[in-house]
Amino acid sequence: MQSSVEAERAGAKTAKAPYGTETTYADPGYQSDGVKRYPLDTEEHCRAAWSYINQADNAAKYTADQLAAIKSKIKAAGKKYGISFADDETKSTLTPDIDVVRAVALPTELRAAMAVDDGLGVLTGYFSTFDVWYPVESKFEGRFLERAAPVAFSETIDRDRAAMKVLFDHGADPTIGNKVLGPIRDVRPDQSGARFEVPLFDTSYNRELTPGLRAGVYGASMRMHVLDDVWNDRPVRSAHNPDGLPERTVTRAKVMEFGPVTFPANPHANAGIRSMTDRYYDQLRQRDSGAYEAACRAASSVITDFTGRPDARSAGGGEPDARPGNGRASSSPSAQQRLDADSLRIRGILT
Repeated sequence: MQSSVEAERAGAKTAKAPYGTETTYADPGYQSDGVKRYPLDTEEHCRAAWSYINQADNAAKYTADQLAAIKSKIKAAGKKYGISFADDETKSTLTPDIDVVRAVALPTELRAAMAVDDGLGVLTGYFSTFDVWYPVESKFEGRFLERAAPVAFSETIDRDRAAMKVLFDHGADPTIGNKVLGPIRDVRPDQSGARFEVPLFDTSYNRELTPGLRAGVYGASMRMHVLDDVWNDRPVRSAHNPDGLPERTVTRAKVMEFGPVTFPANPHANAGIRSMTDRYYDQLRQRDSGAYEAACRAASSVITDFTGRPDARSAGGGEPDARPGNGRASSSPSAQQRLDADSLRIRGILT
């Protein structure tokens, strides 16, 4: 018979394996808390594990031998899913270091108010879904397929929730502007995506929105800054990617704001998720030219000109801008620049 002490130890061991005791982990519990990290039971988890272990702050938590063992396990697990990880693989420095916008075509819902603090009702929906491939075709970002990993928003929900804002059309509506629609009562990842609940303030601008929200004619959109991602620039053609476009998996991103949005008419857009980055920056240009030009400068290493002004730094005038790339510098600039040019051509940014 198992003693109470043994049972307690067994229970503690189970609690420290977040994906279950049957799951294989690249880190079997090296750190002082004994928690098992980096599950390897799916392709997505393998890709996410490689992305995270190659972050300097995560790698620094292990000895050289432990780090080598973790990477070896991830590589071995990746082979089962046809993934090949290179030792010198770097995070993507090939996309502009700017905020990007994604919209989900799933309608937001407005539940009737059941309590005093529900205001005009409770807005519910998803600002992103997980493991859904969608096309990005943008003058700012290039052309590729993208998906969000199930772990992509866990950190930002924990750390940045208090600073997130809920806005209509990213604060670009000429009537509502950047007025907040309501407080975030709940936001969390579930099996489908990042779900939110927002009780609407009882205000005149929200009353103007409620008929459309009740009718389900609005989707949801969010503005994020990608912090970590995994790229496959030359994927095998597949059912979800018949053209063999480069594929990007977002593994960590910071979300600044989200909320209901009106979709522009676009018969070629994906029915589920779409990039609205270009629309966002077009609206930004009209209401805040300084912020728009700053975004153009951040993207200037991969796009020649957005302003039409010959003296603009994004058109080659003025002082040179620092190279974007999620804040990471290449340890081998000449080799990285050649890689960047090749990858950018593949993604449709350079010709």
